[in-house]
Amino acid sequence: MDFNPTKHPNWTADDNPRNRKRLRRKERGPILWKVGNAEIAAEAGVKESAVRTAVPQKGRTLRAVVEYVMSKWWRRSRRLSEREVRENLGDDYAKWEKRWPCFDLWTCGAPGCDELRLERGFCAKHGGAPIVDLDVLLRFRIRVGDRWSLLARVIAGAPEGRYVSHLDGNRWNCLPENLRIETVDEWRARTRKGSSVPHNEGSVLPDSPEVLGT
Repeated sequence: MDFNPTKHPNWTADDNPRNRKRLRRKERGPILWKVGNAEIAAEAGVKESAVRTAVPQKGRTLRAVVEYVMSKWWRRSRRLSEREVRENLGDDYAKWEKRWPCFDLWTCGAPGCDELRLERGFCAKHGGAPIVDLDVLLRFRIRVGDRWSLLARVIAGAPEGRYVSHLDGNRWNCLPENLRIETVDEWRARTRKGSSVPHNEGSVLPDSPEVLGT
């Protein structure tokens, strides 16, 4: 007959190896991060003295280090100057000057990221959770609940299945009087060359997901 320790009369819960490991982990506390001040200072772009003050070596945890470095990276996000905006947009800069709402362009705070944003901080792929952002066609979009929606559609109040066209052909001019709700046939009849970009809710782009987190 095989011996079953769980049925032994002297067996207690503390004798379970899993419980012992759990108790040792609880007594030990959080895992300490053994990285030096120089490495943290290099990542955060600060002096070692600042690291020693903000994240003391005694009791230093991985979470504390990550939060400190991310806070320093967040401050690297900066607003682009007019010259930089002109260089990034090129021929579209004249349309950008007539934008509404009058958002500013910001850089992502993550090192090496060249994504443009409408808010200070990080882009979506580096952990940011912006309220307003640019899609892959550089159109304004806004978070509505757990979904992305084009700002022009929200302002115009377009129902599902209808298009929203910019009458002046400027995708950044979302003034209510510049927006028109149309069917695709109405849009084609009004402009054959397609000078304005219809905003179709049914067109879900790979980098502009209709549902957040997908």
